[in-house]
Amino acid sequence: MKRYWLLGLVVGCGTAANARFDDGGKNDTSGLDGGDPARTDASFSGDSAVGDDCSEAAKLVYLFTQTAELYSFDPPSKTLTSLGQLSCATTASPNSMAVARDGNAYVNYADGTIFKVDVKTLKCSATSFTSSWTQMGMGFSTNGTTNKDETLFVAKTTILGQTSELASVPLPPAALKPVQKFASAFANLSPELTGTGDGKLYAFFVDSNFGTAAKLVEISKTDATAVGTVTLSQITTVGAWAFSFWGGDFYLYYASATGNSKVGRYRPSDKSFVEYMTTSMRIVGAGVSTCAPITPR
Repeated sequence: MKRYWLLGLVVGCGTAANARFDDGGKNDTSGLDGGDPARTDASFSGDSAVGDDCSEAAKLVYLFTQTAELYSFDPPSKTLTSLGQLSCATTASPNSMAVARDGNAYVNYADGTIFKVDVKTLKCSATSFTSSWTQMGMGFSTNGTTNKDETLFVAKTTILGQTSELASVPLPPAALKPVQKFASAFANLSPELTGTGDGKLYAFFVDSNFGTAAKLVEISKTDATAVGTVTLSQITTVGAWAFSFWGGDFYLYYASATGNSKVGRYRPSDKSFVEYMTTSMRIVGAGVSTCAPITPR
């Protein structure tokens, strides 16, 4: 669930214009959308129980650094635990990651390859994934509110005005199944994905060039339209970013062109954003399975 760009690239992607939480570009004092008073934040909350088929390891967040080191992350305690360095058979830079319900991670590198990684042993296995897409946002979402079956979704990172789009990837990874292109409402922003155990899919749209405020967007999995949007004016130009959901909250990992990553937390229950913690690493991927808790912790 991430992306990493060099300065000077122009990134473009989009989402439908019917976003319900958008503040029209206003930069209010909180940096957050005021919201639609006629609508609750149901799209940004969940109440499903974690499935009993899940291991404890599958309930954690996993982070992937620019140097290909894998960490587990326990959000409540702010504990980062190094699991070791991946040695997948590529010379390309790490780009994104998603974690399946069985605890296996799927890691995307900047040459377009996807590797399957056992998070316990760090064994890295090549897949037959082939696509013209190279850098992608990635995230699993269950196929319904109570369904344990899940789908891996990816979002294309684009440059030089191309339109971003959403697709799914059947497992084992082999080929893309296009869903739809995003609309132009979020032009020059690039998406990272995270999903939940109650069937939701979210995108973290960021600007790597022009200073536009980041957007947190619930995405329709059927047509890539925006169900709801929150504007995060505290996050503007970034050089590396990632995204995860855990325990009712969204965790956003973002760094400048060359610096280490900060972790922001957006809490839907009170529409608050805080700079949750700083790190001594540059995070380029975040993965969390649909086993992660949905209710607030």
